[in-house]
Amino acid sequence: MGFIDWKEEYATGVSVVDAQHQCMFELINALHDAMREGQTKVIIGTVLDDLVAYTKVHFHDEEVLMEQYGFAGWRRHTKEHQAFASEIEDASQRYLLGRPINTVDLITRLKQWLTSHILGTDQEFGPFLRARGVK
Repeated sequence: MGFIDWKEEYATGVSVVDAQHQCMFELINALHDAMREGQTKVIIGTVLDDLVAYTKVHFHDEEVLMEQYGFAGWRRHTKEHQAFASEIEDASQRYLLGRPINTVDLITRLKQWLTSHILGTDQEFGPFLRARGVK
C-alpha cells in the first residue's frame, strides 16, 4: 500500500486523464518511499523536476479538452491548475537554490491537493466529456 493509492472514486472516466492522474500518484509515492528509506535528498530533485514537467503536460491536456468541448468551468479549473503548478515550481526553485524544504509538508500538500482536486473539480468535467464521446 502506498502513501496515495488509486481508487475507483478518483476515476473521471476519461482514460488519458485517469492515466495521467495515476502517474502523478506514482511520483508522490516515489517521494514518500524515499522519505521512508532516508533517501529523500537522493530523489527529491528528480521528483520535483518530474512533477513540474508532468503537471504542465497533464494540466495542458485537461485544459485543451475542456476548452475544445466547451466545458463552462474551464477558466476556474485552469486557475486552480495554475496555482498548484506555481506551488510545485516554487518548491523546485527552493530546492535548486539550496533552500530547505519540509518534505513532510510538501508530500502532505501534494496528496491533499491532488485528491481534493480530482474528487472535486475533475469530477465535474468527467461526465461532461464522456457525454460528448470522450473516453
